[in-house]
Amino acid sequence: MSFVSLGSLTNRMAPRWASSEDLVFAAIRREWTRSFPESISEHSYPLSFSGNLVVIGVDSPIRQREFSFLEPQLRESLRRFVPDLPECTLRFRVIRPFSPKAHVLPPAPLPDDRLEELEQKASDIVSVLSDTRIREGAFRLVLQCLIQGAILGFGDGNSPAASGPDLANPDRK
Repeated sequence: MSFVSLGSLTNRMAPRWASSEDLVFAAIRREWTRSFPESISEHSYPLSFSGNLVVIGVDSPIRQREFSFLEPQLRESLRRFVPDLPECTLRFRVIRPFSPKAHVLPPAPLPDDRLEELEQKASDIVSVLSDTRIREGAFRLVLQCLIQGAILGFGDGNSPAASGPDLANPDRK
């Protein structure tokens, strides 16, 4: 078994990770139900975001027409909850079968203060990287690893590594 440094692994993996568009789209999905009243959010959900186009799935041609007339107001409402959203156009597509619940993100598994702590830790880890293009991807990679570790209980005293010596292997500390 061989090990590689985090820096070299990050340099290879960073270009494959999410772009800023992916992060904006995740924010759109997360804030969708807060951005609009139920009369809109129950009959629509975001399908994709690319460049300056947000594609929204709707449940019927009537709603497609109705929402297209409301496009400027819907866009401004969405921008209040997703400040990183650039100037964009909303397009509506009828989706059959319509299932908005399948596209709703589950709530975050960690409290906000714990997520902020992990973001700061990830930022500290990648701050030594000089290339800003690599730093953004590395930040997402490191943050994902820290969040997964926190969800699994690593680093909070519940993991086997944090509990002290292994009784089955007394030489291991």
